[in-house]
Amino acid sequence: MIRCTFSDALKVREDPSTRNVFVLFNHGFRVKIDVHIAKTTQNKIGWRINMHGNSEVIRATKKELFDHTIHYLEKRLRKPLAKITFEDIILLTQAKPIKSVTRSEG
Repeated sequence: MIRCTFSDALKVREDPSTRNVFVLFNHGFRVKIDVHIAKTTQNKIGWRINMHGNSEVIRATKKELFDHTIHYLEKRLRKPLAKITFEDIILLTQAKPIKSVTRSEG
């Protein structure tokens, strides 16, 4: 099955210093904060959300960005947070972008 999306907000990236793979979430907030989703063994769900940018801006927007990221993943995957795996998130990055949809008269 091919996954498609109107919102191509997730991109796979590699940290140049550690060579670890992470997912960059293009959140659409008008702040210069990078939201990274990375694999981890330090919690039950197996992934974490990191924010990179100005620490004061992160402090001011952290809750909203975190909630927005979780909401986006839950809606796209149609799963509750506890059931979302890092592999699910990686699969979302492979979705084919859809530019528009037309209805044919039938």
